Amino acid sequence: MQRLQRKHEGLERDLAAIGEKVKDLDDTAQRLMMTHPDQEQSIYEHQREINDLWTGLAHKAEARKTKLLDSYDLQRFLSDFRLVSVMAIKAITAFKRKCCFSVLPMVVCIVMQ
Repeated sequence: MQRLQRKHEGLERDLAAIGEKVKDLDDTAQRLMMTHPDQEQSIYEHQREINDLWTGLAHKAEARKTKLLDSYDLQRFLSDFRLVSVMAIKAITAFKRKCCFSVLPMVVCIVMQ
């Protein structure tokens, strides 16, 4: 699980660099729309398409991060649960052993009466 989280952190760093490139493309598109008014609509459509795809990718990355964190929390909870279960079983077993040995003489006395 931690390996996946580290991998995702690397992906987030890559996405940050790509985000900067998208901002640069926005600036370039704005300049091109000013210098080429006849192509303004086409440039705007491409710019919007790039921004929409970028926004979708950023949302997917954030959703993946959330799922990874939730999975890690679940894994940690289940691990803790298994540990507590084993400890409880050992405690119950030890209690039963001590209880049986300490109660046995009393049971023998009661049966003998």
